[in-house]
Amino acid sequence: MTAGAAIIRLVASAVDRRVGGLLARIEDHVVWHSVEGDLVLFNSSTGIYHTLDTVGSDVWRTLSECEALEEVVERLTRRYGADPETIESDVADFIEMASRLGLVATRRSGGA
Repeated sequence: MTAGAAIIRLVASAVDRRVGGLLARIEDHVVWHSVEGDLVLFNSSTGIYHTLDTVGSDVWRTLSECEALEEVVERLTRRYGADPETIESDVADFIEMASRLGLVATRRSGGA
């Protein structure tokens, strides 16, 4: 891992943000590999590596299977048995950070 590697961590947010109708797509210039269960992402457009913890890796893998964040939240809620509002807030935080880092692109469903 390089010294400039960024670490993405899920943290609960006090801000109420909804993911309903939001789609997120992993950018084509991002490649990832599993290392002992966690993921290491490489953004080839910036040359920066990012590491994800176990929960972040679960979010990323789920996102790779479906773009609709509502579905991501539903799947993770079933997997973890946690409060849906907490999962939704955590996913919103994760997507916001990943978007700022150029790892995912977001848009509202219906092309908006």
